Amino acid sequence: MIAVFWDNDGVILVNVMAIGETINSGAHIKTLQKLKERYRRVRPHRIPGSILIQHDNIRPHTSLRTQEAIANLVGMCSPHIPDLAPSDFHRFGSLKDALSGTSFEDDDGVIRAVKTWQFEQETSWYRKSMRALVSRWRKAVDLGGDYMEK
Repeated sequence: MIAVFWDNDGVILVNVMAIGETINSGAHIKTLQKLKERYRRVRPHRIPGSILIQHDNIRPHTSLRTQEAIANLVGMCSPHIPDLAPSDFHRFGSLKDALSGTSFEDDDGVIRAVKTWQFEQETSWYRKSMRALVSRWRKAVDLGGDYMEK
């Protein structure tokens, strides 16, 4: 599994889980610790604790232990709105298109290609994605938590 953390200015962290590693609160908290360290290095001008994380409702993300770690390590987590994951609606479709038809010898080749693609995107691409997220989030809030693309 590859977790990508990004903001308006681009990629902050690409974290690759080891094959066979279980996705649980402990693993997610380790990733959040990496995120905090990396954020300090790549966004030193930003206010510590100002990260707003949005992810889905899987147990490793919603456990009390994870929520406490988010508050202590990076900032806060936005309320979950089903079907409103920014990476789903903007990032993965573009990544899939870019890598379509490519053959890989092994997992490392896939990981290198994904990381390379992430870092090749222009800042304007990330800003467009963030604007789209904000727009969709506002629609969902206006609809009382429901979101439907028309």
